[in-house]
Amino acid sequence: MQLPNNTLNSLVGKMTWNIARGQRISSNIANYDVPGYQRLDIKPFQQSIKTSPLHNDTLLSVQSTRHGSEISREEEMLKLSENTSNYQANLNLLKKYFGLLKTVIGKMG
Repeated sequence: MQLPNNTLNSLVGKMTWNIARGQRISSNIANYDVPGYQRLDIKPFQQSIKTSPLHNDTLLSVQSTRHGSEISREEEMLKLSENTSNYQANLNLLKKYFGLLKTVIGKMG
């Protein structure tokens, strides 16, 4: 996914990362009682951002990581709740951003 350096694409990139992380955490919760299951997560957002040397573009690279530790259902639920809150905060920022754009376009037209 290509992300030029601007506010809109940064928000969309963070929301995409939140969706991918939510899926991994949900999978951990669903497989809580499966013997031998290893917890999955993805790399932190800052580590998922890569810069393309050819075009000087910012790319989002979502990569899974395995954690050999036991799964705590309560801990995973807290992570999922925090991830959902972060997604909602970014969604609210995105709505405000579009609202500002609509205001600017309305005053110009």
